[in-house]
Amino acid sequence: MKFNACLLFCVLAFLLASCDDDPKKPSATPDQMTTVIVDMMQTTTDQKIITDQEIIKDMDLAEDQSIEDAEVMVDMNTTTFVACADGVDNDSDGLVDLFDTDCVGNQDTTEDQTTNSAKCLNGMDDDNDGMIDFPLDIGCSGAGDDDESDLLSAPLCANGQDDDRDGKTDFPYDPGCSGIGDLDETDSPIPPLCANGQDDDGDGLIDFPEDGTCVSAGAWSEEIFCAQRDVADLNALTLENGYYDGDLTTLGNSQIQGNCGGGAGPEQVFVWRASRPFKKVTFNTIYDQTTKPVVVYVRSACTSTTDLACDRGTSEITGTSVSIQNIDAGLFYVFVDTSSQTAGPGTFRISVETTEAEACRDTVDNDRDGKIDLLDPGCTSEFDIDETDPANLPQCADQIDNDNDGATDYPSDSDCSAAGATKEGPLCAIDYRNSFTVPAGGGTLTVPFSPNFNTSVTDGCR
Repeated sequence: MKFNACLLFCVLAFLLASCDDDPKKPSATPDQMTTVIVDMMQTTTDQKIITDQEIIKDMDLAEDQSIEDAEVMVDMNTTTFVACADGVDNDSDGLVDLFDTDCVGNQDTTEDQTTNSAKCLNGMDDDNDGMIDFPLDIGCSGAGDDDESDLLSAPLCANGQDDDRDGKTDFPYDPGCSGIGDLDETDSPIPPLCANGQDDDGDGLIDFPEDGTCVSAGAWSEEIFCAQRDVADLNALTLENGYYDGDLTTLGNSQIQGNCGGGAGPEQVFVWRASRPFKKVTFNTIYDQTTKPVVVYVRSACTSTTDLACDRGTSEITGTSVSIQNIDAGLFYVFVDTSSQTAGPGTFRISVETTEAEACRDTVDNDRDGKIDLLDPGCTSEFDIDETDPANLPQCADQIDNDNDGATDYPSDSDCSAAGATKEGPLCAIDYRNSFTVPAGGGTLTVPFSPNFNTSVTDGCR
């Protein structure tokens, strides 16, 4: 889309100059910005031209504000949004925009590409970062993305900034963010169902975060189905009493089972939202109200074939508890399943217990210096328990390119794991050829042995 830049500049200059001559206006301050809203229309030559002279609003210039401090906001009422960012189910498959498996990213011009087996929708943690698929994996720009690998720099929906200046920041809070890997915070012309101010699923709860079945403010459905069952909102169900009493005997036949058991009878599926990172979350069914043995398992996606945690009760202790640790904000599926065909299904009670995350991963500015978590010079890693800044700024926060690689500080310099890291260069002074990377989630690492590995080097590598 092209603009008539000359015409726009001239009109804005005229308008701003006119305001400057108004004796009724105060003279200005740098901390108060002037907002000029320009209403434009599209011509047949695909250009934007100004058509309305009544375009100035909120011209409240304060004392000592220079005209250059004015911020110009252009309201393009006829802006064209591509198919994967227009808020419309263009191919009538029940999926909207980035939740459509045909959308790799928000620049895609069609929702009908039949890319339905992408890695960002296969239920697997392909990049071993502990998160699975769109919208929860930061490497997934859309449900149709075929690569879960994380980008070198944070996408706009995970960079800690209000990029579209709507007062809401990043996934899951900005309605313009369909997922944490979304590359654009811009809101679609049609509000998502989880940010439209309506109770779309009739459960008495409206939008994110009140309605627990909303994955985020940018989600296009207030209803979730999993294993052919309605998904219950565990946040809402436990809000009043701290627990929920359920009954498996009313739920028919088995539809799914966990890695450690289940499938012996019906199950109830819950969705639980972590509104912020937690060090530990425990789902507990060890209560007298759990009358028959149950299996409890937790997944990051309904379609996942791997449980984050799974355990089962016995005839002696019918309930059980499972815990997930060091989790980020996001959506988790919790299953309470029938454990024994002999005993059959029964009633149960479930509660949720949480342990707060460390100071350097809790999304809170604990030392009130305007910087949060790994962006804070007081944080050496996400498991650091204190955000307090050191007396001298570390290399990864001193605004100096200490290793002369063209990148300065965290997160720009890839050698910096946090703003509090003390060394901007490689951790090892020597570029070792025989180095190995351990996946974030742990696992088995095979290290080949060679007789050539016969030299010991100590260079301060850590």
